[in-house]
Amino acid sequence: MAADNSLTEISEYDLEEIQNARFSNKVNVIIEIDRCYPSSETEGIIYIKGENGLLELKKLGEINTGDPHTLKEFILYSKASFPARHYGLILWGHGKSWEKSNGGFTAYRFFANDETNGDLLDVYKGELREAIPDSLFDFILFDGCMMGGIEVLSELEGKADFVIASPSLVPIQGLPYDSVISLFCYFPPDSVKLILKNIVDAYIGMETLYNTPLSFSVFDLHNLHAELQRLKCVFSSLREVGFSDIFYYRSSSFTYNLYNPWVRDSTQSYVDLYNFLEEAGFDLNSSTLVFYNKASAFFSDASGLHIWFPFYTRIFKNGFKKYKMLNFDHMTEWSEVLFSAFPEDSFFNQAPSNLTIKKKSDFIELRWSEMIKSKHWYYKVYIQGESTMEFLVLENRLRFSLLPGRYKFFVTLFNPGTLKESIHSPPLELYVDESEINLFPAFMKINDLPPSCYLLDITGRKVKKVTKRGVFILKNEFHTKKIVVY
Repeated sequence: MAADNSLTEISEYDLEEIQNARFSNKVNVIIEIDRCYPSSETEGIIYIKGENGLLELKKLGEINTGDPHTLKEFILYSKASFPARHYGLILWGHGKSWEKSNGGFTAYRFFANDETNGDLLDVYKGELREAIPDSLFDFILFDGCMMGGIEVLSELEGKADFVIASPSLVPIQGLPYDSVISLFCYFPPDSVKLILKNIVDAYIGMETLYNTPLSFSVFDLHNLHAELQRLKCVFSSLREVGFSDIFYYRSSSFTYNLYNPWVRDSTQSYVDLYNFLEEAGFDLNSSTLVFYNKASAFFSDASGLHIWFPFYTRIFKNGFKKYKMLNFDHMTEWSEVLFSAFPEDSFFNQAPSNLTIKKKSDFIELRWSEMIKSKHWYYKVYIQGESTMEFLVLENRLRFSLLPGRYKFFVTLFNPGTLKESIHSPPLELYVDESEINLFPAFMKINDLPPSCYLLDITGRKVKKVTKRGVFILKNEFHTKKIVVY
């Protein structure tokens, strides 16, 4: 229970619900909790549910729920101390899908945030994946907002058989733990599917009391890998659609509001995945990833699984580098669809910046700040001397060699499909002296030969006129260098 934040007070109510739940000597309920003021307990404690309430097992001192080792150590301690045939993990606290909030109204909703230590579990960095051992849990349950996303599920591949989470906001009261814990005591331990379905039903049954729309889903991770492969094929087809069409499908799809669950707002960044694909003309109703979903109010129109699809280019640019770190994007290249959904001008209205150049012993290295770009786009580097050379590179750096002379460098973003270029970077100038002849390129065009040098053929005879391509010796008063003329 990550309650070292604004949820400290509500954690006391949930502990009381766990305490009042049915007890069984066949089920162990182990709780690690971290709280802050106004709780009288501000350090980490591990409890076990006993017949007469919660028993304190261990005082931990100050812990950091934003450190993946904290969760990992708790899991390993519980497994070693209370071995069982079946294990489940409930992660309690704030949530905001895969991302870390950049401030504003949702600034403290990121996953497992610890205000004392100023930390959180960064899903996009793999910290959640790192904290959970492989193939241990029958299920992982998130009692936190917005954790029912395809990106989160993809981080948990191989970690559990099932994940249960909400794609939407979860009321501050969370799950009814007196009912949830009792289910594990009532049903036989091999009935995990039935137990999870009943947890969903118990949560959705609280709609009247909570007075808010609710959505909860059970995801079968046995089918995750196959579904990711299928989505990769679908997304590949989507990239061929014009940005205006993709954005129309997105604007027509169901979105999950981060601020007010009663308001339908198409500008929100989380879109129901299968509702979007249906709008785009793809029939994925046969997906078995969503094993069970139940929802109230207008949430019942959605599939119960969201995907990140920001409405504004600014939000996409802010989250792009983090999103590229997710397993989901590695597997499906969804970010390439997002590039297709925005006008190209929104990425090409800026110039590469911070050009720097370094001379090494045998090459020159040019670098610049990385830009937000599709993997199909290049950087185009212009080198202006007596003539202009152009290079296309995927990374934000280029290594090359130069003849003596004065040069200017420009960099631009380039789309080979549309031949569109961004604004050129501010120029960077460089002078290569004759003494730096070792920087001569290994490959040269005949008309690029410097006048101060002459050619020898491979046998050492002076070449008066170059009539063929081949290997030669480039020589001046001080230096020689073997080159290939083409």
